[in-house]
Amino acid sequence: MAGAALLFPPQARCLGCGSLLGTHVPWLCQDCQHLLIPLAYTSHVLCPRCGLPMEGSRCSTCSEWPQDGPSLARCVFAYARPVQGLIRAFKYGGVYRLSPYLARHMSDLMISQALDPPHALIPVPMHPRRLRQRGYNHALLLAQDLSRQQGLPLWPDRLERIKHTHQQAKLSGAQRRTALEGAFRARDVAGKRLLLVDDVLTTGATACQCARALLSAGARDVRLIALAGATGENE
Repeated sequence: MAGAALLFPPQARCLGCGSLLGTHVPWLCQDCQHLLIPLAYTSHVLCPRCGLPMEGSRCSTCSEWPQDGPSLARCVFAYARPVQGLIRAFKYGGVYRLSPYLARHMSDLMISQALDPPHALIPVPMHPRRLRQRGYNHALLLAQDLSRQQGLPLWPDRLERIKHTHQQAKLSGAQRRTALEGAFRARDVAGKRLLLVDDVLTTGATACQCARALLSAGARDVRLIALAGATGENE
């Protein structure tokens, strides 16, 4: 049986590390599965606001967030192997079937941390031009599955991106904040507690601008949940 598994692995390539030996659980090889540890179960001291590892008493991620940014953010994993590979396959490789599996980890985080249920989930939107280029909004797919798993309403049309920007990956936090000024517009959210859904939290510039738009439209509170967060070790 073991020999057959080597010759005919259940999946040809691990999405975490690219191993050709196949996977022992959905999407990941055994080595990568052992690395799939939620931040809440690591030895890191986590920031009470953004949920990412802190060094000292000052958080390098959210210390410069404005008051009208997310009141709370939580990430399931650090953006490192194997989650990095999973997200790249899902986001850029068209592996849509990953969505329920990834969303399940986010759902488990909401349950384990007893997060107050929001009135609705809000996927971080893409500009129509970027959406046409990629063909799908990965945040919307995650939010759809999280909505089904948690039994929460999904409002994909209450927040829109009205300003097209270039890829933000190589920009600093300050540059991202400048580029994203006025990039989002919200409607019909007065008095609501909302949970933004995204794949990765890096500097928080996008989340802050989304929260600003929602709060300006009357939202009572805006929080964020992401599958992974960039830390000092993997930025």
